[in-house]
Amino acid sequence: MLARSFGCVRVVFNDAIRCRQDARVAGEKISDAEVQKLVVTSAKTTPERGWLAEVTSVALVQACQDERRAYRNFFDSLSGKRKGRRVGAPRLRSRKDNRQAFRLTRNGFTVTSRGVRLAKIGDVELVWSRDLPSEPSSVTVIREADGRCYVSFVVERDEQPLPQAPTVAGIDLGLTDLAVIARSDGHSGEDARTPAPACCGETFGQCAVSNEAGTHRTENTSCVPA
Repeated sequence: MLARSFGCVRVVFNDAIRCRQDARVAGEKISDAEVQKLVVTSAKTTPERGWLAEVTSVALVQACQDERRAYRNFFDSLSGKRKGRRVGAPRLRSRKDNRQAFRLTRNGFTVTSRGVRLAKIGDVELVWSRDLPSEPSSVTVIREADGRCYVSFVVERDEQPLPQAPTVAGIDLGLTDLAVIARSDGHSGEDARTPAPACCGETFGQCAVSNEAGTHRTENTSCVPA
């Protein structure tokens, strides 16, 4: 069911892009609500897209939101409203993409003692990397190229400023020394350059390779810094 959800979300995202492209070619204006109605609500009633009803509509709506956000970032980048590197136009997603993902909001998932319960999918057992600091507002299910799936939650947490350090340090880059660290307590650090390690051969990293006669085993002896 996870694979089906990934596929349906990808189809809705691509249909939304094509819908806007067709409207632009025809010289018509189309709103976000109209796009969502065409690619989700109306599409479920057609024979070509009737299988969209097999997955939760929350993920399909979020796919439309992703498409809308992608176009907004693109136009804001063209107008200069969005700072930073230029953002390209949204592209169609492919089943061969290295990463597949879909997102659910609060009404599409529930955190359980053993993992998470996803709408129209069921209970998914998780290996937690950390405890959740608060109730999550959304969850994103990600499948990487190696076939492993990960779950990412959006949570709110109180800011915890780091304790103030008793000293302040500054780094001075020089010509003879790579860097000199000066601290407010009067101490200074040494050159941060890594010294060249001693090696058993004339050249660092040189290895002695010996082949035993009559066998296919190769013994590699690496140089170990002293």
